Amino acid sequence: MPARLIQTSPPRKKEIANTVGSYAIIDLDLSRYDRIAQRFQREHDDTVSFLKSGIATRNLAFNGMIEQIEKVAGRSRAPMLFVGPTGAGKSFLARRVYELKRQRQQLGGRFVEVNCATLRGDSAMSALFGHVKGAFTGAQSERPGLLRGADGGLLFLGRDRRTGAGRTGDAAQGHRGEALLSIWQR
Repeated sequence: MPARLIQTSPPRKKEIANTVGSYAIIDLDLSRYDRIAQRFQREHDDTVSFLKSGIATRNLAFNGMIEQIEKVAGRSRAPMLFVGPTGAGKSFLARRVYELKRQRQQLGGRFVEVNCATLRGDSAMSALFGHVKGAFTGAQSERPGLLRGADGGLLFLGRDRRTGAGRTGDAAQGHRGEALLSIWQR
């Protein structure tokens, strides 16, 4: 419904006493705002579809989670924490968030996925933070580290105990990965 509103205001205190106030004409044609709202809705729907990877579902919990992730991933640079059982798709979802942020030019770096269960002892610190040549026995060259590799990108810390503890038989290895994740969360 196109219309116009006239808004008036008294003169400012600094103006001369006999001065007339001011007025403004405000256009109330909201049809162009509807087009903007429709564009934002299309962009939102496209993002949700991208994060869901085309999975059409009526599962309210899943759809609600994707809606929340879309709000945070699309509008924030804050770290995100995905929690769930093994095989729930945390790694896949993290990669989708990374791709979404790359499309929107919010990230310029790489996606680096770290299985914390495979990190053990002093080599864990070297793998994460890097080292210089000769820093310890066996440090033949400089290594930048995984954290530096993810600089400007996305670092995904996972803890798949099957690949860490199951392969070597050292059950404590999986717990070390969990401890590393706990430190990162704090």
